[in-house]
Amino acid sequence: MRDAPKIGAEFIKRFIHETKVMMAMKHANVLPILDAQLGPDEYHIVMPYLDRGTLKGLLVSAKRLPADYAVFVMQEVLKALDHAHGKGVIHRDLKPSNVMFDASGQVYLTDFGVARVTGMTQLTQTGEVLGTPAYMSPEQALGEQLSPASDLFSIGVIFYELLTGFSPFATDNPVTTMRQVVEHHPPAVMDLRPALPPALEAIVLQLMRKRPGERYATAISVLEDLMPYWEGRDLGGVRSSFKGLLAEPQRVLHDLCAGEATVHVRKAKELWENPDQRATALWEAYQASALDPQNQEASSLLDRWKRLLGAAKPASDDPNIIRLEEKWR
Repeated sequence: MRDAPKIGAEFIKRFIHETKVMMAMKHANVLPILDAQLGPDEYHIVMPYLDRGTLKGLLVSAKRLPADYAVFVMQEVLKALDHAHGKGVIHRDLKPSNVMFDASGQVYLTDFGVARVTGMTQLTQTGEVLGTPAYMSPEQALGEQLSPASDLFSIGVIFYELLTGFSPFATDNPVTTMRQVVEHHPPAVMDLRPALPPALEAIVLQLMRKRPGERYATAISVLEDLMPYWEGRDLGGVRSSFKGLLAEPQRVLHDLCAGEATVHVRKAKELWENPDQRATALWEAYQASALDPQNQEASSLLDRWKRLLGAAKPASDDPNIIRLEEKWR
C-alpha cells in the first residue's frame, strides 16, 4: 500500500486557522464544528452533514431566486456575518459556494479558511490578495486593508446574482475580473429584472458602492433595511417552504412564479377598468408575463394594451412605470 501523501505546512496552518475561527463562533447560521484533532500526528474535524448542497448549486438549478427567497437567504447569511464581525472576524471569501443548506432548510455560512481575525496571527502579508475574484471588494482586489465593509460588498454581489441570475463582474480571466470589480458598474438590478421591488435595488446599490465608507457600516444595518420588505408578505411561509425549494427547485419555482403571475393578471384586469390606472395595469401585466412566460392571458393582455395605449400612454411618476415605458420605445 502506498503511503498517504504528506500534507503541506501551509495547508495545515490554514486548517488549524479555520478550525479555531469556527470553534470560536457559536451561531445558528455558522456551520458548527462538533469535534476536532489539531495535531501533532493527526488532523481532523467533525461537522454536521449538510445534504442540500450549496447556494451555488441552487443557482445552477434555478438561475435566479424569487425575491422572497433571495431576501430570506441573504438575511440568514447577514445574521452569521454580523456575529462574525462582532467577534472581530472578516470572512474575506463570501460566495455562493460557501453558503450551504441542510434538509430542514437551515442556512449556514461556511469556509473561514482565509478569514482575518483581530488579535490572531495572520496568514498573509499586506498586499497579498486572497479570495474569489468575482466576489471580492475593490479594496480586496487591490490588496488594501480590509474592514467589515469588504464582506458587505461581497454580500451585495451575491444578492445581485440571486435577484438577476447574473454575476456582475465574472469573466474568464481572474485579472480582468478584478479590474471589473475595481472599475466597472454593472447594469442596475431593475434593468435586468424590472418587476423587482425598487427598495431591493437601493439596498444592493449601497452594498456595492466602490468606496467602503459609502456602503453600509454593519451587517445589522442591512438587516434593518430589509425588514420593511416583509410588510404584507409571509416570512414564516417562505421560511417553512424553503426546504421544499431545496428539494425540488425547478418544480417549486415554476409553481411559485405561475401562482404569482395569476395574481398579477387578476390585479391588472381590475386596474384596467379605471382609465386613470391603465399604466399601472399594464405594469401588472408585464410582471405577470415576466414571471410566467407561458401565461397566455398575461401575454395577450400585455400585447393588446400596449397597442391600445400607443403614443397616448398615460403619464406617471412611478419609477417602475417609467422604466417599463422606456422599454416600449
